[in-house]
Amino acid sequence: MLIRLDWRTRSQACSGEVMRTGGVTKNKSATFARSLVRLQFHIDKTGSLAKPKGSHDHLRRCLMKKIVVHTDGGCHGNPGPGGWAAVLTFGKHEKAVSGGEPATTNNRMELQAAIEALRVLKEPCEVDFHTDSQYLRNGIMTWVAGWKRNGWRTSTKQPVKNADQWRALDELVTHHKVRWHWVKGHAGHDGNERCDQLATQAIEDIKRRYSPKDLKAALAAFNAGDQTGESGLPGMA
Repeated sequence: MLIRLDWRTRSQACSGEVMRTGGVTKNKSATFARSLVRLQFHIDKTGSLAKPKGSHDHLRRCLMKKIVVHTDGGCHGNPGPGGWAAVLTFGKHEKAVSGGEPATTNNRMELQAAIEALRVLKEPCEVDFHTDSQYLRNGIMTWVAGWKRNGWRTSTKQPVKNADQWRALDELVTHHKVRWHWVKGHAGHDGNERCDQLATQAIEDIKRRYSPKDLKAALAAFNAGDQTGESGLPGMA
């Protein structure tokens, strides 16, 4: 007996419809559909296992959670005390995360926001990712591929700035289907404005936690390490 999913339409795959020889049985249980993802095989007459062609990606996409992410990052001084924030939405559910560092840059905070947002996700998801940072969007969509081919060096053979964060983000992205959207900052976009407020609050929290002397020392150490990552928006792919 052959048991297989009917892949003709997205709705049928999502409903967990099962086609059997001599009849049709429908099971709309999400648990049942998820179990089919895990099984991923046909049962043929000999009892051998055969992976259904083209089925895995189709059903996986069908069952993936759809997540909307907004992020923002910034700092006072650039470099200076900085903060990042991310807001993730899944249907009616929302989760906000934020944090900061005593000495950093705008670009590093934008990257950290993206990293922390994807770290929240514990399973592969479809993600609509919104950012006001062209550095982040262009980097992950275009520049990273060239940097990796060049051994994490730019086209001019210079080390990629913020490579530690780019590596981390690049690895996280492989687990999800991410669509990257650019939004204009400070233009009334609700998600962006919310993240901007949370990132600004994180910066203020850093300023309260560290004395002016400690902030000055942190900035000196940061500059000595040449980790600014600030170079405008160069392609350098």
